[in-house]
Amino acid sequence: MMRFPALIVLCTLLTASACKEFTGSDEPRVASVAMSQDSLVVAVGASAQVSASPQDGAGQAVAGVAVAWTSSDTLVATVSQSGLVAGRAQGQATITAKAGSRRGTTRVRVAYQPTLRIVSGTGGTDTVQHRREPLVVEVRDSVGAPARGVAVWFAAMMLSPAPGCAALQPTGCHSSPGVVLGSNEWVSAVVETDMQGRAAVPVRMGTVAGPTEVEISVYKFGLSQIAPFTAAPGAPARIVRAPADTALYVGASFVPRTTTLDRWGNVPSVAVAVTFSPADAGVAVAGDAVSAVAIGRSKVVVRAGAAA
Repeated sequence: MMRFPALIVLCTLLTASACKEFTGSDEPRVASVAMSQDSLVVAVGASAQVSASPQDGAGQAVAGVAVAWTSSDTLVATVSQSGLVAGRAQGQATITAKAGSRRGTTRVRVAYQPTLRIVSGTGGTDTVQHRREPLVVEVRDSVGAPARGVAVWFAAMMLSPAPGCAALQPTGCHSSPGVVLGSNEWVSAVVETDMQGRAAVPVRMGTVAGPTEVEISVYKFGLSQIAPFTAAPGAPARIVRAPADTALYVGASFVPRTTTLDRWGNVPSVAVAVTFSPADAGVAVAGDAVSAVAIGRSKVVVRAGAAA
């Protein structure tokens, strides 16, 4: 009779212990929040990504835990709920990532960075050898003020010779700059910025048609930019014929092959009408076919625009 109450008490204690073990929050326990960066520098107007990893007491990542992001000063820096930090104004702020009751922080300093900007004189298409408006760039220092007296380097891209260069230059063709720079019209130029932080260099298109570019560098600040240009072929100036000389029986005909070039060997970007006309009565022309009608030496005049 004395054992029955003891069994009741024991079962009651076991049941209470089991209830205590399995009740409470089902959320994983977060002991800390690890940040991808302790500190960060962001330029005004720029952004940077920060990530946060909730971890347990063993330093293992805890999955399925929501992270809330906040900034201590949204006038200086803001942060999205994906951790993207945006610099708004010069200053300092603390970015906080909260997971459960735990927090991680990243110190952010927002500052101006030196900048290099192309103001004017780039883009568009001009004919080879055309003189363009100057290429103008602007340099600003780390506080956003015009950077005065800073050397700006301009360097033109070197291009392969024009496709028809060999027909015009039997002695050989060489690479040449896509544009020529400065008053000396050279492949590169160095110009110091003025009181407004600007540097300008004269530009003239080179002799090779096609896309090209000028690399702009400010080594003092580690800055660079690319200014693109496009050169179009010049007017037809030369017609290359193949064959240049041939023999025909009377009554036979052939169709000459022709290529129209500008004075630097560039092929026109649009089709140029080519016409054939007999220079004497020894040949006849029908369209682009040349026929021999008499024995003797004759000529055919080939024209494309002003070229013949």
